Formats: sequence, C-alpha cells, structure tokens
Amino acid sequence: MKNLCATAIVLTAALAACVPAPKRAYSPDETAKLDDITEVMRVNAATMDPLFAYEEPTKFDDKSFATLPEAAEKMKATGKALQGPRIAGGFPKGFTEHAKDLAAEAEKLGAAAEKKDRAAASAALRAIHQTCRDCHAEFR
Repeated sequence: MKNLCATAIVLTAALAACVPAPKRAYSPDETAKLDDITEVMRVNAATMDPLFAYEEPTKFDDKSFATLPEAAEKMKATGKALQGPRIAGGFPKGFTEHAKDLAAEAEKLGAAAEKKDRAAASAALRAIHQTCRDCHAEFR
C-alpha cells in the first residue's frame, strides 16, 4: 500500500508538470473573470495538483494547511469562471453543475483549513479531485 501511495504521488507530480503554467499569477477576483477555459484549467492545475498529495489526513502539517485558504479562494474563483457564459455557453448543462460542485467543495476546503480540520480538508480535497475527474471524463 505504501508503494502504491508513493507511486500515486509521483504520478500526480509528473502529470502536473505536463500542464503548462498559467500565463501569470492571477488573484481570485481576476481568476473569476477569466473567459479562456485553457487558462482556467492551467490555474486549476497549478493550484490543486500539488495539493492532491494531501488527500490523506495524516499528510497535513502546518505548512500544507497554510496553502489551503488561498487554494480554496482560487478554486471558488475558477468554479465561477467556468460558469461564465463565454465558457459554459459552449457546453451542456452538466458542465455548469460540475463547476458549481467545484466551487462548493472549495468552500468546504476553506472552512476546513480555517479550523485546521485534517479529516475535513482531506475529504474536500478528495471531492475536488473527483469533481475534476468526473468533469474531464464527461467533457474533455
């Protein structure tokens, strides 16, 4: 099991390296106004891919918790951007539902980070990751 977890972490890091970085660092307000799905996905990957290694509660430390509030705000913003008419308008309704789920789970992540609740933060990270997988399976 330990080797499987290590392999998953290495694979996640390798896949994250395959996604180009966003064109620049965006604030959450700027992120929410993005209308280019490719750039929104780059922001998502840059923000979340490193954090998916913390899907297990035992992996959290003070440093990792310190990154969660900003990540939560950025994910709420990308959820909002993905619901915008310039992006969502080209997809069926289910796409918008995934974007709403992303924003809702990001809200939970922020609340868990504030409380330093390892179990809730891990659950929110897993839910965000699953939301990404589900959306990509349906619309990529």
